[in-house]
Amino acid sequence: MSAFPWLVLTLACLGTFLYLFIIGFAPIFLLGGKKHVFFSVFLSPAVAVSVLAAWAIASHYLKIPWNRENLLALGAVFAVAIIARLIFEVVNEKRHKQNRHKVSQHTFADSSTDSKKVRGSSDIAIEGKAKSKSVWNTGPLENNNGEINAKVTALLLAIVGIGFGLLYFSQFERPDLFSQTYDAVFHLNQTQWFISRQDGSSFHTNILGTNQMKGFYPSAWHDVTSAIAMLFGLKVPLATNVVSWWVMGIVWPFSNAAFAYVIGSDKRTKLVSFVLVASYAFVAFPYLIAYWGVLYPTVLSYSLAPALLALIYTFAQTRRIRTALLALGGILLLFVGVALAQTATVFLVAVLSLPAFYMFIRHILCDIKFPRWLAAIFAFGLTVALVLGLDNLSMRIPTIKHLRTAFVGWDPPYESFGDSLWYTLMGVVPMLMWTQALIYSISVQILCLLGCVWLVKHRRGTIVVAYFTVIMMAATLFSITGPWREYLFGFWYTDNNRLVSAIPIAAVQTLSAGMLLVYEWFSKQIKIVGKSKLLFKYPELTVSIVALGLYMGSAPVTAVMHQLSMIYDLDEDPIVSEELVSKDEFELLNRLEREVPKQDTILGNPWYGTALAQPYSGRKVLFPHLADSNNPDAIYLARNLNRAKVDPKVCPLVRKYQAYYVLDFSGNVLWGGRDKEHRQMNYPGLNNLVPLDLATVVDQEGEARLLKLTVCQP
Repeated sequence: MSAFPWLVLTLACLGTFLYLFIIGFAPIFLLGGKKHVFFSVFLSPAVAVSVLAAWAIASHYLKIPWNRENLLALGAVFAVAIIARLIFEVVNEKRHKQNRHKVSQHTFADSSTDSKKVRGSSDIAIEGKAKSKSVWNTGPLENNNGEINAKVTALLLAIVGIGFGLLYFSQFERPDLFSQTYDAVFHLNQTQWFISRQDGSSFHTNILGTNQMKGFYPSAWHDVTSAIAMLFGLKVPLATNVVSWWVMGIVWPFSNAAFAYVIGSDKRTKLVSFVLVASYAFVAFPYLIAYWGVLYPTVLSYSLAPALLALIYTFAQTRRIRTALLALGGILLLFVGVALAQTATVFLVAVLSLPAFYMFIRHILCDIKFPRWLAAIFAFGLTVALVLGLDNLSMRIPTIKHLRTAFVGWDPPYESFGDSLWYTLMGVVPMLMWTQALIYSISVQILCLLGCVWLVKHRRGTIVVAYFTVIMMAATLFSITGPWREYLFGFWYTDNNRLVSAIPIAAVQTLSAGMLLVYEWFSKQIKIVGKSKLLFKYPELTVSIVALGLYMGSAPVTAVMHQLSMIYDLDEDPIVSEELVSKDEFELLNRLEREVPKQDTILGNPWYGTALAQPYSGRKVLFPHLADSNNPDAIYLARNLNRAKVDPKVCPLVRKYQAYYVLDFSGNVLWGGRDKEHRQMNYPGLNNLVPLDLATVVDQEGEARLLKLTVCQP
């Protein structure tokens, strides 16, 4: 670790933001995103994820190594493309100015004879503008009257990103700590494996199998994290923390801002300002999933979802072919990103897109002269038919059918649907000690309901439908059991936290609309009492900053962040904190890079944290996850290594994998002492190696030891 770890972290965060901004902004800008610059900026993080995930797969087939040099080249190409497009725009603008100047000189002599005609055409244009239909009817991007205030938005984007970074990293004793949870071990090792093999393809990964290149796992998270680790020379745990900040502090609010941009129309500046801070009002996301699991792919896919929904709603509303084609292209690109981040989230996005599908069909029918009431009936019927058709189709796909029919032992937290709906509407389902945060929760939910009023008033009812749809889904999940639970929610593995964390995808929009409604009401009251201006030049900025402080400093958020700090903390009481590694074991992990040859493999019981040797040292481990290995060779060594002198099968396997080192961690075990003996049963061959004269101690920190085999040498 560097002598200045927090400086390294800060520079890595800045570098990550700049590199991924270039990767994401370039495709949009090249395709004509200059008209709505901030909309393009808001979409850029989501596009960056999609580009990297798709490029990782393409690199595999093109046999281009997934390494630092090629990633730098990719960024350089995109940066040059942006610069070239900017130069083209400047030159083109100068040419247009010169042409306009020539035309004005040519027509000046005839201006007196044509003055009436010019005035007449001008009057017609003004009248036509005044009589134009509402922006909602003509499309979300066709109106520039609500263009973003650059100063307010840029400042808020910086405040939100820095604010969340301070909140998040303040929970860490040091920046290279890891989430000591079951899922984190897999994700850290998968990321390191992508770096080691120089291949990030989601279609060629199975680290638990004999053939590790055969299998599929949605790996957009690992693609981004491995790219950042290689680009800036970071160890995987530190890169993981940097990308965690980028996803929750940049991708999530930017995606919400893109959705609000589409919804906001002429209210964009204020609605976008409020949505940026509303992104951090709900405990369910991003805070809950930041420590529960820890579900990095879900965090990423949920953060991408609002950006994809923004493009879907744009496509459903627009009346311009060019806008529709660009939106459709963006939908396809972001669909790739969401599907490769967490495939199950595609189902969630599809459900939240149903109101947009209804609106799209209704608009088409109205355009071909259907009566409004008849168009609404037909659109509703087609939407229901679409749902039933997709339901039937999904049951014909073996993998999805298995997810929707296999029993999963998750229990609902409430006995009745009424209780579930009530607590869901109050927003207290995922909260720790929620009774102490009841006032905060109810206040936020009241703002959400007021936001629904604002949205309906401004003809954004489809967003309200999406909000109540996800509310009803969560309330149903929290109250049912049996086969219907798997059938309806098997896409999410039917666990409670994964679905409750989806509520903010829609709720952030309703909350920001509620904040806007209250803001507008107070603005009118201030004007009534004779004040023509508020205290500050940009009052929405002031309100947003205050709201951000209230949200991030609220009791439920504080409680969840404390829980997160315990997950990352290297405590001496493993029964209380349920940690994988102790401080001594952590120190030894950080020395392995110097002590184990690069080509060698490390053995160890992963339930004691030995699997972390791979992401901290870059050395291979034979057991990269706490789940049982599918590799029969690894299983055999785990059970028989200490019989190397009498079992002729052992040494050939040791030499095959060059597994000459063993980590002997016997202190902490994940989830405390529960089921400890059962976990040891799967690795009996790794015990008593020194007493049996099979290994010597190479390094030791406290009770944590690194052993080197004295048998089976090459």
